[in-house]
Amino acid sequence: MANNWNIPISLEREVRARDKKCVYCGVDFMPTKVSKKTAAS
Repeated sequence: MANNWNIPISLEREVRARDKKCVYCGVDFMPTKVSKKTAAS
């Protein structure tokens, strides 16, 4: 299944493992099942 960014799944996993907070506001990312507001986009 394709991801939202059209990048390889291996790169998506690397970015998700690296990026834990929003670079603009500093809010911690949560899984979309917890909150859409704090999900990485």
